[in-house]
Amino acid sequence: MRLFLLFLLFPALVQAETFEWFQTQIENHQMVEMLESKARATEAMGKMQGSWGDPVFKIAANNYPKDTLKNNETPMTGIQYSVMQKISLSTKYGNIERSYEALAESVQMEKEQRKRLMRAELWKQAISLRKIVRDIEVLKENLDWVESMITVSKKLYSNGKLAQQGLLEIQIRKTNIETKILEIEFMKKEVESLLGYLAGVEENKILDLKSVPWTHLQDKLAGENDFEEKRLEKELEASELGLKSSKQNYIPDVTIGVAYTKRANIDNKGDFVGASVSFPLPFSGSKYANHSNAAHMKLTKERAWRNYKLQKKSKLSELEFKSQKIEQELSILNKKTLNFAKSARDVTSRSYRIGNASYIELLNAELNLQNYLLKQTELESKLDGIKIERALLSGGQI
Repeated sequence: MRLFLLFLLFPALVQAETFEWFQTQIENHQMVEMLESKARATEAMGKMQGSWGDPVFKIAANNYPKDTLKNNETPMTGIQYSVMQKISLSTKYGNIERSYEALAESVQMEKEQRKRLMRAELWKQAISLRKIVRDIEVLKENLDWVESMITVSKKLYSNGKLAQQGLLEIQIRKTNIETKILEIEFMKKEVESLLGYLAGVEENKILDLKSVPWTHLQDKLAGENDFEEKRLEKELEASELGLKSSKQNYIPDVTIGVAYTKRANIDNKGDFVGASVSFPLPFSGSKYANHSNAAHMKLTKERAWRNYKLQKKSKLSELEFKSQKIEQELSILNKKTLNFAKSARDVTSRSYRIGNASYIELLNAELNLQNYLLKQTELESKLDGIKIERALLSGGQI
């Protein structure tokens, strides 16, 4: 069993990557590149939707006699060349293009937020990995202690001072600790799998804990890089421009055309020229429906933005209270509880060696200390996790 544990603790030589390497990989992650492409596609769509459209060139054969199809039998016969162009009488298309530009910027903000989320996840996995390592250290130290107590128990058993049941119970306790170490080791594999995804590769990756800038968590992680709020602001800006363009859509576009007709000149009047102006009549309900949709969309985006700000304030306040609670728990645990638990185990183990304490008292003292030590690593990890959450929400540097 111990050899198997050592095999898990020291797997085949695989290079551990630095924290900085993972951060660099995140910059070029497939998810990040996907959002960059989406932003560029949205910007290109804006240029397309904001265009007046191409001019239309038309060639028409006019008024040819159906029996002969000759061009010199009537003065109205000729080949007509015409060019038509749609022209907007408002700044509607400019607002449409700017609306898409704002949407493209919102996608850019989404991309930056995605990178922050992935960096935050990297921090969380580093914290989880550190907890795993510390928990294993606690359990291995306890395993060594239990083994020493097994040696003592065997002597007590051989001297008739301990029942066989007591010896078996302590040996069972040893196997429980070994099982716990195995469980935690498999949790480490899960972390390595997630690290592989963050690195954008198919295989699992190992993080060098010594390369993690832990002192960064001691700084006040505040700033103005809340890209989620900026994304919502850009979406609101896009919806406002969309509403403005929908109002301008009531002013119809005008199509202006000019024509030149090449004739046989039977009547000596030369070739013909012409001009035309056309525009749609707003009899359908499409423009009204479009305006109503844009108005509701703008209201939706505004409410989403306001809700996020309220939720952000509430969440930051909640995290602050949680942080204070954990800090107080840790303070009591470090200054009092752990000292008491260590003393209790030492006193109980000395009494057990001379036969003045039962194996049940021994196991209870050992289990209490182990649980308090594991609670210490859990609280420390939770506290650092809250720091990352607060930094993510407040726009701090991660």
